[in-house]
Amino acid sequence: MKTLEFKLYLSKSQQTTIDRWLIDLKWIWNAGLSLLEEDQQRRWRTKNDFDPMDGAEKWQFYRNPDRWDWQPEDSKSDFAGVFGLACSCTYYHKASQQRYPACEIRHHMQVEEPFKLAGKIQTNKVNRDKPWLHAICSRIRHSVIRSLMRAWKRYLDPCDPTRKPNYKGKRDKFTSLTNQNGKVTCCLVGANHIKLPILGVLKAKGIKVRLGDRQFETVRIVKRASGYYLQLLLHEQLTLDAPKYPDDAIGLDPGVANALTRSDGWVAKNLRLYRKSERKLARLQRQASRQRLGSKNWQKTIKQIGKLHERTAMRRKHRNHKLSTYLVQTFGGIALEENNLQNMTRRPKPKLREDGKEYARNNATAKAGLNKALLDVGIGQLQKLIETKSKITGTEFHAIASQYNSQTCMQCGAVDRASRLTQSEFCCMTCGYQEHADVNAAQVVLNKAPWTREFRFRLREPGEQSSSRKGTALPSRNRQGNLTKPAAESSMGCQQELACAVTRLTQVGTPEITGKPLSKRSRKSSKRLAHSDLDIPLQLSLWDTAEMR
Repeated sequence: MKTLEFKLYLSKSQQTTIDRWLIDLKWIWNAGLSLLEEDQQRRWRTKNDFDPMDGAEKWQFYRNPDRWDWQPEDSKSDFAGVFGLACSCTYYHKASQQRYPACEIRHHMQVEEPFKLAGKIQTNKVNRDKPWLHAICSRIRHSVIRSLMRAWKRYLDPCDPTRKPNYKGKRDKFTSLTNQNGKVTCCLVGANHIKLPILGVLKAKGIKVRLGDRQFETVRIVKRASGYYLQLLLHEQLTLDAPKYPDDAIGLDPGVANALTRSDGWVAKNLRLYRKSERKLARLQRQASRQRLGSKNWQKTIKQIGKLHERTAMRRKHRNHKLSTYLVQTFGGIALEENNLQNMTRRPKPKLREDGKEYARNNATAKAGLNKALLDVGIGQLQKLIETKSKITGTEFHAIASQYNSQTCMQCGAVDRASRLTQSEFCCMTCGYQEHADVNAAQVVLNKAPWTREFRFRLREPGEQSSSRKGTALPSRNRQGNLTKPAAESSMGCQQELACAVTRLTQVGTPEITGKPLSKRSRKSSKRLAHSDLDIPLQLSLWDTAEMR
């Protein structure tokens, strides 16, 4: 699937219609969800031999035609007016032979087939008394039910269950309108316009030039803080170039200090996009708190806050797209450490003191800052992009579990928590191997991957410092004894050149310096020495030479 996005230039009436549809579609979602819950409860009661109507003879129900629920007729009862829903006084559980005071709230007790009705809740035949629902395009209403059915199916999946769909409240809004039959119901009008059912002709600049002769199937209108956008989904495969090094495999270690670290020492820096926008965001939020709720100025400030969040999210997504495309088009094999962000960003549990009266300190504030930093990197989004694009380019991709990767030595395989000295230093307590902690973890991930064919592993040699235009290189933690021969020879050459330069300057003498005195910044720069990992001075200024003399 490939998506083309265009900025929409709508009239005020079109904007009003779209906003009203986004609010009215919540009713379809909530009504369908309540019918699915009723069907699930009936299946559970049938399976456990549970009598749902025991004790309900004391109640008389009447149907409210304006709402999909049932209400008690007796307004003086204890359950009357509880959200206008049906309840029973008691029910009897045959398996446990116990009687409970009240059953769970049920919305559609008298509906014969709630699951079947949930698939038709959006039709005009079922909702004859709701003319405001007929004004919405039938294709858009049908897409809401389809998305609800997909979410409910994922929720009931025993292999990979997800979170249960929630009801749409007052502050929960739909952000998109989808027409999955756009090929038939939508058409282009000229070079910059498209015609949609009921909405009419919408202006989108350059739609004819970018689309060309290709056919689109699905049309979607998305509302964001910066405006309305049109998305056309094309049924064509995304094309990417083949890997530049198909026989090379790389290991990746995501993190907070560095967004991504490769096994050869290459690093993608963490841009910290949300952190950089926090100061401006705090100023706008203080400004909105001082304004009258619902006023014009308050709405303008809220719109600015939304635009700031949108810009941060789009910049993060753009960076992840660029980074994932570069990786899959460069290497034939990628092994990435898989992180469960839901567990990593979980709130710490409260701890009681020994006396049991008060709570002890659990570092919740520090954990909140770490959670914010983890979510700011966008590790989950980057992993999904790499996994999706690797299928297109034919790159072999493996997601490796993160257990003990940072405590395992790449050279001897020993697992020791004490080997991780600091956030960036790793020193094996068994064999003495030293390396940057993130590079070592990436190399461990590379070795753990179950490769299906032979690859040439990209590993950083001791003392090697690679560089790339896409990122930076981390310094090696190894000493001079572990340096390779070319690096050792280059260090000896630097020492010889340095000795010759000092000798020449000593014979010539120090020139007399006249003119204005140097500023504080110039004095600092003149005395600054460039140190390598071996603490070898690479250059000296005249001021340092005079002091040595």
